[in-house]
Amino acid sequence: MSVFNDAGLLIIGTRLKRLSDRFLNEVARIYKSQNIRFEPAWFPIFFLLDKKDSLSLTEIASELEVSHSAISQMITQLLNKKVVEIQPDASDARIKKIVFSAKGKKLVEQVHPIWAALQKSLNQLMPGDITGEQFLKTISQIEEKLTNNSLYETTLTHIDSVSPEIELVQPDEAAKKKLLSWMRIENTGYSYTSGKLLLALQGNVILGFAVYDVLEQTVFLKYLYITPLHRRKGIAFQILQFLKDRESPVCFNIDNANIDLIKLLIKAGFTFKVN
Repeated sequence: MSVFNDAGLLIIGTRLKRLSDRFLNEVARIYKSQNIRFEPAWFPIFFLLDKKDSLSLTEIASELEVSHSAISQMITQLLNKKVVEIQPDASDARIKKIVFSAKGKKLVEQVHPIWAALQKSLNQLMPGDITGEQFLKTISQIEEKLTNNSLYETTLTHIDSVSPEIELVQPDEAAKKKLLSWMRIENTGYSYTSGKLLLALQGNVILGFAVYDVLEQTVFLKYLYITPLHRRKGIAFQILQFLKDRESPVCFNIDNANIDLIKLLIKAGFTFKVN
């Protein structure tokens, strides 16, 4: 377990999957020991139908917050096992409802005692200072946070905030020639013709550059480039902040409406124009 402790929350996905797999295997063994042909994966639909009597595919998908196709596959499996049936809705025959078959009703009666026993066992698994209700509330809070702020987007924000120590300089003629040569070797996709230059340096290493002009308190940003190895490290943000502080623009004018660049401008509180 030392690696799990060392990794902390970084390994939470692996640990939750391992816990889930173990739980489902244990539950499958319980059903098998009681000679009940019931698969743990059926539980959410069986539990819903036991409470609601009948539901459409769309209603089941909405209740379980999963895709329509995933529920359709599960219902097809249950139909093949002959534990559910499809019936037209009493108020609208165009709507198809999923209901228990006679076999399904008998099966759900068999699993009721298993569910009750499982509930008691799961309560006993909880640490002394945490109730099952508190545990489930914590899971719900994490799920809600993931819905409102995806782990992907949040992590990229943190990556962007880890900025290396760089120096921002406006090159002289010698440094400008070096930059133009580097731009060709680096294959930046930009052919410089005119405009002010701003270099992002780490020692003598070029990490990126900006090409821009200033007119009537507007920064006309022609091109902004960061080397692939140093992207998403906050360098672009530092360049924009430098331009704001140095040139004191009222707004930025962008040649190309790059969404990532626009997000950076908004994050920094800039106003801007898009051609």
